[in-house]
Amino acid sequence: MENQKVFSFFRQGFVFVVIFFALVAVLATLWVKEHFFIQHFGQILYHLRFPLLNIGEELPLSFAKFCLPPALLAALLLVFLTRKKAKIQGVATLAVVFVCAIFINQQLQIADFFKAQSERSDLYEKHYRTFSLTPPPPRKI
Repeated sequence: MENQKVFSFFRQGFVFVVIFFALVAVLATLWVKEHFFIQHFGQILYHLRFPLLNIGEELPLSFAKFCLPPALLAALLLVFLTRKKAKIQGVATLAVVFVCAIFINQQLQIADFFKAQSERSDLYEKHYRTFSLTPPPPRKI
């Protein structure tokens, strides 16, 4: 009996953490699009590599206010509502993670970014000349 309680406690803790981070990721996606007018995943990567925007002290606080309380409440509510049924809790957790992943992909076009990264491009071959690294022959004077 004691082992079941410990297992149930860790299962519910794991479910809470997974749902919480999935919801934070969704809310962070909405927050980033609202505050930085970013439309796709490539822009996020660009800004992470070359930060050009001024980040004030209020920005992290705004992120925390927008993302953490709703995700915390929703994760606690879902764990509380499904605490008695392990199978329902597992299915609900998978459903939440799946829906969150689809939503984030649609908002930031992550799959399109990786698809574009894997395609071969001939942009440089079409629009730029190639240069030879061999020196020209000597001139006769």
